[in-house]
Amino acid sequence: MEQSLERLSAQSPANFRFRGRTASRDYSIVEIVESPEQADPRGRTQSYQAIRRRLGGVASRQPAGAIQQRLFDSLDLGAELEEPAADGPEDDQYGPEEGEG
Repeated sequence: MEQSLERLSAQSPANFRFRGRTASRDYSIVEIVESPEQADPRGRTQSYQAIRRRLGGVASRQPAGAIQQRLFDSLDLGAELEEPAADGPEDDQYGPEEGEG
């Protein structure tokens, strides 16, 4: 993990600075030198995209909605609605509804 952080910091020195372990500190630190959040709002997205390109990431071209739809592809809502609950109405923990026996 430490080597990966050091490598990524070296690839984008304008944004990150890696500080390894020392005699008095048994953990490494990654400092954020410059963040896209500090930029003008109109340039923020471009700054994030530039960092991603420097680090070798490929921007996803698939909209988030398409990813969410796949979560429910195997769900048959009609079948789910037709099946009675496993515990049934006689096992209702709150007692009978008004007007019931």
